[in-house]
Amino acid sequence: MRAEAGTAPATHADWLASAPCGPALRAEAADTAAALSWQRRGSATAVRCRPGTDGGALLWSPGLVEAPAPLLSSLEHGCVPGLPVPGTQDALAVSVLVGALALAALGRHGRWDVTPGGAPAPVLPQHTDRAEVLGAVLTAADEAAEDVLAALRGGCPDPVLRAALRRAYVAALAHPQPARSRVALRQAGGAAASVWLLPDLSAAFHGTDAAEVRQVLGEAHHRVGKKALPAPEGRAVARIRRSTHQGRLHRIDRLMAEWAALAAAGGSGTHVGVDIGLLAAALGPARNLTVRDEAVSDGAATVDLWHALRRHGVAGELVGGDRWSSMWLVELSDGAAGALDHDGRCIQVDGSARDVLPSAHRPKDDDPAAVRLAAADDRQRVDWVTPAAADCDGGDLALGFRTRDVFDVDPERAHLVRVCGLLYRRLRPDVDADSYFSDEDIALAIDRLGAGLADGGVLVVGSVTDTADGRRRHTDVDVFQRSRDGRLRHCHRWGRGVGPAVGLTSGVAGADAETDGGWV
Repeated sequence: MRAEAGTAPATHADWLASAPCGPALRAEAADTAAALSWQRRGSATAVRCRPGTDGGALLWSPGLVEAPAPLLSSLEHGCVPGLPVPGTQDALAVSVLVGALALAALGRHGRWDVTPGGAPAPVLPQHTDRAEVLGAVLTAADEAAEDVLAALRGGCPDPVLRAALRRAYVAALAHPQPARSRVALRQAGGAAASVWLLPDLSAAFHGTDAAEVRQVLGEAHHRVGKKALPAPEGRAVARIRRSTHQGRLHRIDRLMAEWAALAAAGGSGTHVGVDIGLLAAALGPARNLTVRDEAVSDGAATVDLWHALRRHGVAGELVGGDRWSSMWLVELSDGAAGALDHDGRCIQVDGSARDVLPSAHRPKDDDPAAVRLAAADDRQRVDWVTPAAADCDGGDLALGFRTRDVFDVDPERAHLVRVCGLLYRRLRPDVDADSYFSDEDIALAIDRLGAGLADGGVLVVGSVTDTADGRRRHTDVDVFQRSRDGRLRHCHRWGRGVGPAVGLTSGVAGADAETDGGWV
């Protein structure tokens, strides 16, 4: 039975059970609650909605939403099929009700003031967790988020809007509707590039028990950080940086684990170009190895290497290093926000308060906001390390991360060192990435990386690239081993390696032949 506009609907135990739009609202609220909880099992409870006695506010508590009669009446008459539609007058009302239902399902308390006509007020009460509530509303709004945000922008300060947009974005990655999650993940490598997302993504990763959600959150963490980084020599970020993403280096992982295991067992002979006896002689009585993985971005591929080494019983330590392993978040009292690199230079100015997505832009040298952010003393450190690293604990192989530049000599000698995806030379016409450095610079880096090896230690330098059409993947790798006299010996090449740079490296003979090494 429909109620007249402005009058209370007939009393029901659950308004959602009788309203024409009730099933759609209930379904949308269930999906929103699942997204907000990152699909954590057992996190949601059933919720009823009924006309409330407080005509000036929408109230929610665990399992119950009480809404003013004018609000329910307006939705009952005007909302078909009951979901937010961009550009409609009811988009805010529907989004607020769905968000309240989702929060009630998650056991939250809160309120949203409502005008006498039944419309949600544009300002949230101070005592409410405004970022959490607005994040829920924007998650519920979906395609109508821009209209909802426009209606609320004047009533919420920039930091609240930014935090809400980050929560809504992370929830979209965990949304039960696959299309929602796919769109959000694509945005991670494009517009949604704010470094401020990294702590939110890590918190969500550790807060969910859904493996598929963890996977998409981890990938978004990787893409957001990649998009934020200044490219070498100011060039546009090339797609070669995908070499450091999870799963791409699995063949190199396996081979390094084989070398390590053979050496730890006191083996001899040669395995894919490496003198195992020479490597074994570098190990101490405990047979532990020191392994370095350089230019790792957030370390997603380093975690893969850790698992490969563990499966082969390797003991010791694995340390991932990158120039961008740590950054700083800065927010000023006037609402300006951004991110600084580890040297204190501004690499991002956050634009989320003005955009629907948690986005940022790279500042120019004379950007006044960037200058003020770089001068701020109040900074929050964020480590760009994949949240999956927290699962790599226990056993005899330690995992750690550090800030590290491959052009600096490492004072700590290592037995195995890998650099993939950075010292890249474009040698194939069909790949979708350009060179980062000149041959001379690549040779210089190889020299300095070799100086950080123990006698007998092994250096792996290369890249994994895709063809422009995405149909083929190339692995190009050069392998070096440090001899007892401290010189680097070129051991092996797969594909085209790093090209002519090998011949420019001090004390290393060139390697021009392309081989597959029999390692597949």
